[in-house]
Amino acid sequence: MDLRCFIAIPVPDQIRRNIGDQIDNLKTFQADVKWVASGNLHITLKFLGATPESLIPDIKEALSSIALSYRQFSITLSGAGCFPAVKYPRVLWVGAEDSGMMARLQKEIDDTLSSFGFAKEVKIFHPHLTIGRVRSQKEISRMMGVFESLRSINFGAFAACGIHIIKSELKPKGAEYTSLHEIPFMPERKETLTV
Repeated sequence: MDLRCFIAIPVPDQIRRNIGDQIDNLKTFQADVKWVASGNLHITLKFLGATPESLIPDIKEALSSIALSYRQFSITLSGAGCFPAVKYPRVLWVGAEDSGMMARLQKEIDDTLSSFGFAKEVKIFHPHLTIGRVRSQKEISRMMGVFESLRSINFGAFAACGIHIIKSELKPKGAEYTSLHEIPFMPERKETLTV
């Protein structure tokens, strides 16, 4: 059986709530946007799509090997933007900034999973959290005026401690995400005191 899966870095509850408050404000414009539930906010590193369930253990093993070459790193979520352009937005996002570790991690995951038959990404990786998908232009221009004010907001920083393999089930009320596996980065070294 196939599962709809992706690889992601989860976002702490407090930051999700901060972003969720802004989404609630944007919802008041009644624009035709499919908003992401704040509990589902994450940074996607690789969308797999239909994934044979039998492959999941091998994917986990491959990702564990990658994760062991990383230590936790800091990610700051700030600003907002849209793809492809402000006049005709399709995807609304919050920016994710780090020291470049995410781009390196994403490339390693992309390269490794191509050996499992998953197509390599053709677009340049821009770390972000998708907060909404625009379905039509209804009320969009009015809402975008307020959305632009999010460019100056810092939503918070957190330590990325690992990656997750997440199953996505499309339900009538929206996507429901379940973490199948949490794959931690290499633990921090503990300093030992010598007497």
